[in-house]
Amino acid sequence: MHCAGLHAQKAQAYRLAQVEESSHDPSGLMGHVFRLEALIGALAGASPMRQLATGSAPLNHGLDHLARHRPAASGFRPTRRAHRSPGLHTHRSARCLSMRDAMLARFKIDPFLLSLLIVVGLALLWPAPGVTGGPLHADKAANWGIALVFFLYGVALPTRRLMESATRWRLHLMVQVATFVVFPLVVLLCMPALRQVLPEDVTTGFFFLAVLPSTVSSSVAMTSLARGNVPVAIFNASISSLIGVFITPLLMAWYLQATGEGMALGDVILKLTIIVILPLVIGQVLRPLLQGFIEKHRSLVKIADRAVILAIVYNAFCDSVAAGLWSGHSPTLLLEIAIGTMLLFTLVYLLMLLVCRMAKLNHADTIAVAFCGSKKSLATGLPMATVMFGALPQFSLIITPIMIYHFLQLVVVGVIAGRHASRTATLEAMEKSAQEEPALLPDEDK
Repeated sequence: MHCAGLHAQKAQAYRLAQVEESSHDPSGLMGHVFRLEALIGALAGASPMRQLATGSAPLNHGLDHLARHRPAASGFRPTRRAHRSPGLHTHRSARCLSMRDAMLARFKIDPFLLSLLIVVGLALLWPAPGVTGGPLHADKAANWGIALVFFLYGVALPTRRLMESATRWRLHLMVQVATFVVFPLVVLLCMPALRQVLPEDVTTGFFFLAVLPSTVSSSVAMTSLARGNVPVAIFNASISSLIGVFITPLLMAWYLQATGEGMALGDVILKLTIIVILPLVIGQVLRPLLQGFIEKHRSLVKIADRAVILAIVYNAFCDSVAAGLWSGHSPTLLLEIAIGTMLLFTLVYLLMLLVCRMAKLNHADTIAVAFCGSKKSLATGLPMATVMFGALPQFSLIITPIMIYHFLQLVVVGVIAGRHASRTATLEAMEKSAQEEPALLPDEDK
């Protein structure tokens, strides 16, 4: 009778979800994303009970609705014992904590994003100090900084943890194919529409965005927040960065040749090997000696990483503003790029969800694959762009899509991860409550 009562509670939650979903966020883009996520689960054949197990949108949204109301308002008739159940108190506490985390993830302003806006504004107002060969030598600081950052990345790379999750080859293959095959194909299919509204240099930036590896830090952090498979996220984000050193230049060389331009592929790969692979290997060799220092001073490593990115962005925008490149474009160009990157993320993310549903992955694996397969690395992308396009005056136009995409993916994935965290905490607390309190309905004692 306990199972029957629990199933009745879940079915009631599902009906509540159907009613509320029809009126929740009817015009917001995030609402459409969540409804499409639910539709994908239905098209892939996920039953309501399977959607509950995998954390799909409609049923868990019903659980959220149920948690916000008293049991009597949902049609339940709890016994006195159920009213005093510590499980229900745990459920409410867990929900409050998860909602607090979700709100913080949604509204907290990343100081790094604010710093990016500041350096871009400084470059637009006063580009002379940051131009190549200028008094600040931002170009040299960026080049030497790239080698330093990848050395530190090599020291911090958790080789043993990577090997522990290496056996999940099916998930790893899905993520890498999404990163270096599916994402570029989506952009190529959208390229005719992009060329109708965006300059050629910006469309090149969109393809460059598409062939970049997945980001490491935010993929792992968001996967952890959403209760996803963290070891899988660590493995794929790390391996993706290593593969991207070779795959990204190859794909960019093919694209530039197809569009009538060119790139010295051999020189690019040689430079990337010297400033990326070599420092990373040296850092990995010295990891036993320096691991303790790095773990103790993680904040310094983070500051160094972000300082290099800011130097690259500042130098790129100073050079382009000094050359008068931005003066020839419409003020709405940034808005058009933002809309394009948002639509691109939504399309790829929903496509990855569909693939995960069809592959019948559980909730944790779905989160890891969808997050890693749809995110792109600004930290790896800008050093690569410096080597490939750094000498071009239109460098800033090429890197603008990845800069905006980085901002949007942090905001949007933060909202999605917080939502998944809230659902998972609610579901776990309700199941714990059901286990601790078998007599939810009076007739269950009969």
